[in-house]
Amino acid sequence: MSRIRSRDTVPELLVRKFLFPKGFRYKLYGRIIIIEEEQK
Repeated sequence: MSRIRSRDTVPELLVRKFLFPKGFRYKLYGRIIIIEEEQK
């Protein structure tokens, strides 16, 4: 059971590495808040 992790899993790290350079910012802990950018 010690090999089962609740955070920093391989799929989670891949998503983070893909989204961060594209400008998406997020918190790892806390409530989920969806923020949409305004259209200019």
